[in-house]
Amino acid sequence: MADSDFNPDPFTPPPSVIPPASVPPASTPSPLTRDPLASKAEYEYESGKSSARQAADDLKAAASSKATELRGKAEAKATELRGKAEAKATELRGMAEAKASEYRGKAEVALEEAKLKAQNYQHDGENYIRDNPSQSILGALAIGFVLGLIFRR
Repeated sequence: MADSDFNPDPFTPPPSVIPPASVPPASTPSPLTRDPLASKAEYEYESGKSSARQAADDLKAAASSKATELRGKAEAKATELRGKAEAKATELRGMAEAKASEYRGKAEVALEEAKLKAQNYQHDGENYIRDNPSQSILGALAIGFVLGLIFRR
């Protein structure tokens, strides 16, 4: 073995085995001289590739259809819930108006009763003054005197 044949890298072939760069690469065989197994493999590859594309397109169409279906269901559910919420709001509004009307009625009754009591007290006071004028005048003077003492200070 000569020193020129020594190859430090065991994975690269020696220079005598490497073809020169000027040798053209092997050309692809013509369709007439193709290997029938390679032709069948290419056909199977293309057929599988076409089937995969078709399956992907079918899956995409199914996903789009399902998304449209789900969107429709969601919109229907939202419309249903909106209707229920509006019905409940209307019901609650009616109940609130009924309670407000009830309390308004009670307040009006209480106001009328208070007016009647005040009128009765006024009428009773007027009758007492007519029946006892001297006591009423002395009472008014006493009250005036006490109020004068209080406000003078």
